[in-house]
Amino acid sequence: AYYKKVRRQSLPHIIKWLDYMIWDDFPDKFCTKKNGKRVTDPDFESKVSTEDLMFHFLRTFNDERIRTNARNFGKDLAKFKDERKLPFTRFKLTGGKRGWIFTRRKVFDWLVENDYTEHVLNEEGEENGGIPMPVEDAFTYGSY
Repeated sequence: AYYKKVRRQSLPHIIKWLDYMIWDDFPDKFCTKKNGKRVTDPDFESKVSTEDLMFHFLRTFNDERIRTNARNFGKDLAKFKDERKLPFTRFKLTGGKRGWIFTRRKVFDWLVENDYTEHVLNEEGEENGGIPMPVEDAFTYGSY
């Protein structure tokens, strides 16, 4: 148990970010809205620009010692895709921006297979494939 804890603490920032992004922050930040409702199916393909992913990565750690730009962050993602089989696919957005296509389920499975996460699926969120309940659009008190 101690070895696993030390190993996970020493993982590259990008893997720690992927774990946080997929498990905690995904529905609120990366689920597309359709007819005003979030599409929360874990097998739904998300298409996100490299720049948006990079900004999310930087905000996750909020540490001025961590510096990158969209080009370098894209290269880092490509390296993880090529060397560690991260299930991301490159694509070009309209206007020529580069981006990535991925599903929450495949990235979570990759994290589990590589022992990069402590999270386990549970029955509680079975309609979400065992992944935590998606964050619904916030209900604001006094708005009823």
